[in-house]
Amino acid sequence: MSTNLKICYVRDQKPHATAVYRVYYPSSALEANGAVIGYVPFVHYDIYGEIDDPLILDADVVVFGQIIYGEQLTSNTRQKLTTIDVIADLHKLGKAIAYDCDDLYFDLPAHASVIHKKSNLKMTTAVIQAADIVTVVSPYLGRMVQKHTGISKDKIIYIPNMIPYHFLESLYKKHERSRRAKKKEGITRIGLMGALNHMKDWNDMVPVLEEVKEKYGDKVQFEVLGIKRSDINIIDKMVMAKKMTQEFADNLKELVPKLDALDFKYCGKLIGLDNFYDGMMKLGWDVGLATLTNDHTDKSKSFLKWLDYSMAHIAGVYRGISPFTDAITDTQGGYLANSHKEWVQAISMMIDFPEARQIMLTNAMQDIEFDYNIETGWKQWRDAFQQAIYNKKS
Repeated sequence: MSTNLKICYVRDQKPHATAVYRVYYPSSALEANGAVIGYVPFVHYDIYGEIDDPLILDADVVVFGQIIYGEQLTSNTRQKLTTIDVIADLHKLGKAIAYDCDDLYFDLPAHASVIHKKSNLKMTTAVIQAADIVTVVSPYLGRMVQKHTGISKDKIIYIPNMIPYHFLESLYKKHERSRRAKKKEGITRIGLMGALNHMKDWNDMVPVLEEVKEKYGDKVQFEVLGIKRSDINIIDKMVMAKKMTQEFADNLKELVPKLDALDFKYCGKLIGLDNFYDGMMKLGWDVGLATLTNDHTDKSKSFLKWLDYSMAHIAGVYRGISPFTDAITDTQGGYLANSHKEWVQAISMMIDFPEARQIMLTNAMQDIEFDYNIETGWKQWRDAFQQAIYNKKS
């Protein structure tokens, strides 16, 4: 069933994960099924102070996302215009407003406190409260959004991250030969993925990896994707630029020598949608680890790493918390682990029984194809935006 919705996204189009999974994939699928899609980096006003943007004026639903920074999403033709002012003007025009929330901005860990100022969080809260619907990446995040903003749970709609399954599977087949060439007989390549801020998750993993390394020696190789070794050298500059707290920087400085002692290989960064999946699929990793902590912020995230690892044919061991427990049945689509012993046992099973890794990958791929494939799952976005229009009229 197609749709004739007209949707305009107001947000940056930088090639980060949020833009890919929450904008590019769903909007492309909606457009392929009849929707009219527009993208604007801000809402443009004319010299008379009226919204003057054809894509906005023609839209049924206007979609905002991520954290809202004051005047960031508006043009500068009206002095001191804020995003909540823009939304008020959009409401006057009869536009339904959707806000997509992919992270918990209300209970931030120490390393993020200097990046997201309280004034910005207040603006984000106001935007969420003014929206006709709020879409979230996990049920846990939905509960946290309701707790911190006080909005009705009926306005919160859970839509999981989804991927274009058949497109990515065909892309993988193009890289099978390159992937096989990177395989080394008798060596299991184990990878971690994340930027500098994710290194906080790895502190608890160091004793686990040390035990695995002691057990298997040169039969395992640890690698990390998302940072370069040179990134470690600019920690002090990031503190000075107020992009990182001193406490978090000190923890990183303690962690890095431990990773060096484990002979970690740094695979660099993959920027852009095409480069990301090409790079992931060429890595040749056997096992991927997803090591979130058990705090509110991490439990509010999505199971994105499960999607990424699985579509790159990398078997995974994941922290046994939401969001991973929302999608993974332990030992079926991957291993779930919490304690030190569970992590060591799960990684050891992955190393000792390659055939078990393949069975898990097959299960994961089947789950993704049927439950998290945007080629069919786009209807969840259609229904959500139709709900926004209904809420606006009622």
